[in-house]
Amino acid sequence: MSRSAALTANVRIRNELKAGDIGFLTYLHGKLYAEEQGWDSRVEAYVAGAFSDFVRSRSPRDRIWIVEEHDETRGSVAIIEAPDNKAQLRCFLLHPDLRGRGIGKTLVEDAVDFCRASSYSAVYLWTVSTLVAAARIYRPAGFQKTEEPTQELWEATVRAALRVEVGSPRLISLRRNQERLRTDEDRSPAPKG
Repeated sequence: MSRSAALTANVRIRNELKAGDIGFLTYLHGKLYAEEQGWDSRVEAYVAGAFSDFVRSRSPRDRIWIVEEHDETRGSVAIIEAPDNKAQLRCFLLHPDLRGRGIGKTLVEDAVDFCRASSYSAVYLWTVSTLVAAARIYRPAGFQKTEEPTQELWEATVRAALRVEVGSPRLISLRRNQERLRTDEDRSPAPKG
């Protein structure tokens, strides 16, 4: 499915913030994650902090994508500048009524494309092992699991960090705090002789 095919006349994606967006997106994350994952209100505080940081320190290298259906906010993803010329993909959520239509894929692909255009060296995200559908979107966009720390948050266990190099099609793999760039040369047999 092409990116434009995921959108219809009633569904659109915008990058500008409107009054009420941050509050409503925080509410939507809290409500849907409570219903779907059983997470408590601490997830709302976490999301509110991420959105607050985004609004207060926004630069041209940060961007938000907000999904609307019939002029109602139904999802989001954000790219937030991180240290060392990296970006973090945050606040990815799509209302269940819009899932399975390629909209989530479009959001993540647009976010990764933005990172490339903004000359970030890498983009990473933190996710939770129970968000299986989101992981199915991240992998084709080039994200790889780089570590699996275990941390209790919001009545859930965070078990994975994913990262992709955005400067080229090569992927970065992090193994126990050591980075190793996988290249074609790494996979080639050593020359004989």
